[in-house]
Amino acid sequence: MRRRLKQWVRTNVHTWGVANANATRIPWTYWGYDVTAQGFALNGVSIGDLAREFGSPLHVLNAPRLLANLDAFQRGDGTLRPTVSCSVKTYPVPGMLALLFKHGAQAEVISEHELWMVNELGIPPDQVIFNGPAKSDASLEWAVAQRIKVIHINHPEELERVTAVAARLGTIARVGFRVTSTGVTGQFGMPMNDDTVQLIRGAMTNPWIEAVSLHGHRGYYMRTIGDVSSHVEPMLQFAARLKQETGWTCTMLDVGGSLAVRTVSDLSRRDARLARTFGVPATAPDPSNTLDASSYSAWVCRTVSTFCSAHGLVVPEIVMEPGRALSADAQSLVSTVLELRRDTPFSYAVTDVGAAVAPGASHEYHQIGLAARGKPPRSGPDQVYRIVGPICHAGDVASLAWQLPPLALGDRLIMMDTGAYFISDASSFSFAQPGVVAVFDDGRVEVLRRLETSQDMIKRDQWRHEVASSNIDGR
Repeated sequence: MRRRLKQWVRTNVHTWGVANANATRIPWTYWGYDVTAQGFALNGVSIGDLAREFGSPLHVLNAPRLLANLDAFQRGDGTLRPTVSCSVKTYPVPGMLALLFKHGAQAEVISEHELWMVNELGIPPDQVIFNGPAKSDASLEWAVAQRIKVIHINHPEELERVTAVAARLGTIARVGFRVTSTGVTGQFGMPMNDDTVQLIRGAMTNPWIEAVSLHGHRGYYMRTIGDVSSHVEPMLQFAARLKQETGWTCTMLDVGGSLAVRTVSDLSRRDARLARTFGVPATAPDPSNTLDASSYSAWVCRTVSTFCSAHGLVVPEIVMEPGRALSADAQSLVSTVLELRRDTPFSYAVTDVGAAVAPGASHEYHQIGLAARGKPPRSGPDQVYRIVGPICHAGDVASLAWQLPPLALGDRLIMMDTGAYFISDASSFSFAQPGVVAVFDDGRVEVLRRLETSQDMIKRDQWRHEVASSNIDGR
């Protein structure tokens, strides 16, 4: 009796949960995809054809969507337009960055490598913001010597280092101060308190320092006006305090990033448990519950302008550093079904995308579809699959539970919203990292990064070996 009751509960929870989740799915047109009996297409280009030509796994960048996102941030409130400094760490692919820079974006970097990369891409130093808590001596010397737009001071000790570098070079360094209103300091900036006021007062009389900026990241996802207000308004109040107590006025207000992606959400404990125990897919977030980029940009610009007018402050240059909200929904990740295993309450689909290529995807909502059929296709009712990666590890999961048409080997799956941190967080754990292609509105396809090869994975290693008589993988 107890066994039958447990089975009844499992079956009914699964059935109810799947129906409820399916009712929340976001239309594929939201991301710009057309879906027909032949599969998914972006700007007239077949996803199946892309995977055949460029290999799998494969990131597909919707270039028009990326540029539309950039334009939405750049609009401001119609009168005041912000500077958009794209977060290089979020999407460290030179070809994609070059596209953004071509359309008016500037650069925000956190490392010596990123400084080097944007310099190689031809970004003028006065369009580069240097953030981060671990700036190397070499990177500081280059940044000071080149007079980059601003070096954001993360903690008081860093100001001493920048001063020493500037004095040695005989060049005045342009700096700003990273502050936080969340109570989290350490590598996340300085509290808006008396100590920071004193630090800035001292910087005003430092002959090697030109203090220009006040900077902050909320650090937690912002979805509503209330979230944005709780981040921006304390910074404005602190700017007014600094003006009153020290006479210093920031000429640049950098509000950072942290705007959430409208179609991505963290799985709740309830959703994760339902997925693990009953094979219930997660429900989709409602995009209308999260600010879009244009509404966010307009609110920030309008609020800063109104506050400054009311408090007798000069309206500063407003800088935004969008990461996720700029690029996440402009990219998708194509994978290939390598193996299938039937089980209950769900079957397993083993693909070439798991935790190494899509880190964190199993803990977030990312919509997944069947992009192209392998041969021969299977027929029958939709099934729930646990989509896992190619590594024999319990954590190698792309999705805990997802309903799809019955799969066959060689089928291509597509995961939405992979344009933020998927590439920077990925690793070559026994398998190749994906290539990246950009699809433009006229159907033109441009390779931004080829699929990793076995030679790529060991090219930095020093070892003695005999040349193999055959090439196993053809790479």
